[in-house]
Amino acid sequence: MQCHHFDAGECRSCTLLAIPRQQQLADGQARVQELLAPYVTTVDPADEPAEHAAHADMNASGGSGVWLEPVVGPEAGFRSRGKMAVAGTAAAPVLGLPGQPNTADLSDCPLYPPGVEAVLLGVRALIRRAQVPPYDVARRRGEIKNVLITASPDGEHQVRLVLRSEKALPRIREHLPRLLEAHPSVVGVSANIHPAHTTAVEGEVEIPLAGSSTIAVRTGDVTLQARPQSFLQTNTEVAGQLYRQAAAWIAGSSPTTVWDLYCGLGGFALHVAKALPTAQVTGVESSAQAIEGAREAAAAEGLDVRFLAEDATAWARRQSTPEGARATGGSAASVSGSPAGAPVVTSPDVAIVNPPRRGIGADLADWLETSPVPEVVYSSCNPATLATDLAAMPSLRIVAARYVDMFPHTEHAEVIVHLRRTHPLPAQQTPMEAPMLATPDSQLTDVTRKVERSDRITGAGATPDAAPGPGTATAGGWVVSLAQDVTASPEDVWAALTDPARIALYFGEVTGELREGGEYSIPMMGSSGPVLRVVQPELIALGWGGEGSASRLELRIAPSADGTGSRFELRHLVPADEQWDTFGPAATGCGWDGALLGLARHLQQPATAWTTEMAGFETSTEGREFVTATSELWQQAHLAAGADPQHAHEVAARTAAFYRGEDPGAPAVGDDPSPASDGISTDRISTDRISTGPEGSRE
Repeated sequence: MQCHHFDAGECRSCTLLAIPRQQQLADGQARVQELLAPYVTTVDPADEPAEHAAHADMNASGGSGVWLEPVVGPEAGFRSRGKMAVAGTAAAPVLGLPGQPNTADLSDCPLYPPGVEAVLLGVRALIRRAQVPPYDVARRRGEIKNVLITASPDGEHQVRLVLRSEKALPRIREHLPRLLEAHPSVVGVSANIHPAHTTAVEGEVEIPLAGSSTIAVRTGDVTLQARPQSFLQTNTEVAGQLYRQAAAWIAGSSPTTVWDLYCGLGGFALHVAKALPTAQVTGVESSAQAIEGAREAAAAEGLDVRFLAEDATAWARRQSTPEGARATGGSAASVSGSPAGAPVVTSPDVAIVNPPRRGIGADLADWLETSPVPEVVYSSCNPATLATDLAAMPSLRIVAARYVDMFPHTEHAEVIVHLRRTHPLPAQQTPMEAPMLATPDSQLTDVTRKVERSDRITGAGATPDAAPGPGTATAGGWVVSLAQDVTASPEDVWAALTDPARIALYFGEVTGELREGGEYSIPMMGSSGPVLRVVQPELIALGWGGEGSASRLELRIAPSADGTGSRFELRHLVPADEQWDTFGPAATGCGWDGALLGLARHLQQPATAWTTEMAGFETSTEGREFVTATSELWQQAHLAAGADPQHAHEVAARTAAFYRGEDPGAPAVGDDPSPASDGISTDRISTDRISTGPEGSRE
């Protein structure tokens, strides 16, 4: 694919565009194949199922096996959904891509199918006529944030305007008829109200402005009915192949019952129902809007499928007993698509799971592992969490797999696997036991803590490894560092530190653009700052503590000394000021100790929501003991850096008291606590020092 924006350096969202397509595919499949190798069954070629063996000669490894040919679509014109960030001015709006420079208008991006550019130019004219000012992230002013567009294979379009408030709606409504007249392909327009100052693309409130609230999107062998806020696969051609492949695998087993968990708009369930008209197919999805679309599509296709707006994991667990199944309408004719008198089913013959990036999680994985479900089709948009889920389901092994090129020219990888329940591996083939889960006690010894003087520290305006420029340095600073060896690879550690979905599982919400010159925000701490340097997968450097702060954070990753994992180091550079004199290194270190505990657990169990699992840890007895112990360790590190013993003891005591929710003037560290110093009236530590672990911020 040729892109003049890429050639001109105006957009780098297609990071692999300079690499030939076949090489992109080969490299992507090799990475995924290596990641999932431990979870592949050993199948004698003569015993391969016909639906798998039919493609064996196309195996990426060159011979028969579980890896079939990749699912591939066109390299250009494939994006059914576009997300355009609005910049510029009301008189001259610019439609760019999130995370890319906002100096060039990217309405003619070659990833979009024909017709999208014309509609986007029409929307740009609407913004100009209605005089809707683009939202300025830095100044937190303006109204229109994003333009979202959905394109169907039949040339229809749905447009959504993401606004900070309803203030501009009268002007938009006034000029909207001109857009609709000029672009009859637009079947629906709505406004999404997104008042929060975050990098999230959209908000919760949707206001219809014109036309239909749905758009029909032919995908594979069915037509999906997409609502504005329902999930729709971005690559329609590839999604169709994905649905057909799942249906073909499942049809080969002739199941009686099939459950599609995380069913969304029903793509998998509807294809299975077409392939197996007599099967009882149930789709479960938490989004009521998506379920409405799925039911509408089933009715239009004349398919007998039951769709339920429920949490997939909770619903599946309830079906484990006949009572639970009956309570949720398991055999009730009143439920859409449920035949009268149908027997109560407590587990299906085949389960389909198509979860978000976080994976199915420990709870659903445990249910599948302990249930009698003989087959599972797992469609994953994050192979790393798929691997974690497979590790939790050792009796379900991969018998067929296909790499899915959903987003050409990027490192984003997807995969669909067919799992079958197998006998336990022989003793000599049993995988090594996972290392014991990180605990507060183990972190006390597994983390190396160090305090060092720094002649000067760079602030937000400087790069980490260069001398600071004017106004960016404070003479006399300190470096507080924590280092830990982990069994995860550097690439996995990097993903854990940069993927917002993964960060949210063990730390909390972090938003922004991970690129040099970008900005990040941690809403739970009220902290934000610039991204100073990014060297994948080795270094991330951030300005810390907001505007005017000279504090800086560096995250460093390197292969471990023995080559079996990674060495992760966190270096927090802080000025030698009143805060330091009052609270010392523990003010920074204790908080990061909690964060490293969450990270260590996440790297061992990536699918677990540790922010939920560890809720209340900070105020628990175990949490208070952890703070006291880490404060003592930071006191020792402070002494090793040459601090006065009495001073090191006092500041560690104050910090421990703060984190325990006590009076900072009442030290309780060690066996011989010193009296509280006079004049300590503060009850909080400045946010340029305080950090947070998985239990959340004290702010």
